Amino acid sequence: MNRRTIPTIALVAMVLLSACTSIPRNESGGLSEAASIPVTDFAVGDCFDDPTVFEVEDVEGMPCETAHDNEVFAIFDHEDPDQSWPGQDALDEYSYFACIDQFEAYVGADYVDSRLEVSFFSPLEDGWDSGDHEIVCFLFDIDFAKLTKSMRGSGE
Repeated sequence: MNRRTIPTIALVAMVLLSACTSIPRNESGGLSEAASIPVTDFAVGDCFDDPTVFEVEDVEGMPCETAHDNEVFAIFDHEDPDQSWPGQDALDEYSYFACIDQFEAYVGADYVDSRLEVSFFSPLEDGWDSGDHEIVCFLFDIDFAKLTKSMRGSGE
């Protein structure tokens, strides 16, 4: 499979939110029903549809058994959160490759051999300056087909 260095799809960014919400989760931590999820409240394994805006505050999440566009597979803070704003291009490059590094552990397949693509949410400059250094990695079908199950351990 021929891979691009950085996906040509639009990389979306998240903004810092202070809202506190109750997300309907089952005993294993997955979504038990469709719900609006603030990007600051994602959990690894959350499934959601594509956002319709560039500056994402929340997305429509759903159980992974429901047809969906994306699945969160890693969440982490930037390796150097004390640095000043690195610039959007540098943050995007860091985020993309850091997400790829965590892909195989979640999916159970090497990224290069997978039918899945990687993208992420990362903070914009205002969010970074306010202390938001979190990167949320998510995957989707390379042909943009809806996923109908979790990709955790799928080997796909």
